[in-house]
Amino acid sequence: ITPITQIPFKDGPPEDSGRRFIKKTDENEERTQRLLTLKSSQGGSVQLSVPRPFIYRITQISGNEMKIISRPVFYDNPGEHWIDVELTGMETSEPMRARAQNSKFATSHISLSSAIFVLCDPTAQGERFGGTLNRVDNQTTMITKLIQTLRESNETAPIAVLLVKWDAWQHMDGAPRRREKVSKTVKGSFLSDDQLAEVEARSEEAITFLTEIVKCDFPVSFASISNPVCYFPISTYGDAKPYATIINGATVYPPDSPVTPWDVELPFLWALRKIEENRKRRTPSIPGLSVGRERKG
Repeated sequence: ITPITQIPFKDGPPEDSGRRFIKKTDENEERTQRLLTLKSSQGGSVQLSVPRPFIYRITQISGNEMKIISRPVFYDNPGEHWIDVELTGMETSEPMRARAQNSKFATSHISLSSAIFVLCDPTAQGERFGGTLNRVDNQTTMITKLIQTLRESNETAPIAVLLVKWDAWQHMDGAPRRREKVSKTVKGSFLSDDQLAEVEARSEEAITFLTEIVKCDFPVSFASISNPVCYFPISTYGDAKPYATIINGATVYPPDSPVTPWDVELPFLWALRKIEENRKRRTPSIPGLSVGRERKG
């Protein structure tokens, strides 16, 4: 969740600048959410807003052959889904209770998730930046509810915490620095042991920076659960600089040149590695047993 209402999406000519941005995830946004109509056991029907599945594929290329080795599916929950999940008390209105029921349904996939990606904005919450949040963008509440859900239903899924706007705070004392060795070698491949060590070392730098300098509280919250957690400073702008302009009557901050994102692929590559480690731990090793292959004869 971030309080910024627009983020860079793609490069384009000035006359097409309105298409260079997408809004932050909204619970009524058709591109990331879908409306389901379900029959009620008491008659009638109920409408629920749930995340749309984004389906990708990972391919392996060998010579002239291309083989699909995985089809990851992503769901994008707006922060409101976590904030509204507790609005079920009798003191709340019927619309608020309906929102809470919708949120519980929309976040139920978390219990089956193989990995979880959480966007956090240090500049919005940290005391060093003077950050303040309203109810909609309350990262603390969102993270608290997420951790509660994981503790109850999913204590193995790796959690990648994406620390956004790295370009805005990378020069602060104690901030994690870019490591070209990792950034340049991971594209198109999985993380090696050396790269994994560097990624996790930078995660420790990020934790120290967040807790001791920025004064953010969410590292303490994530430390309270057993899930593997790794912090990833990322930037969608990269070397491009934002500038203020008016688009469709709203002030937005587009980049002054084509964006060159920093390390946005690392969280996914780290998650893939952790998912594979979890799979190997769960797969029994029995002599003479071939797992996942049909036995003939």
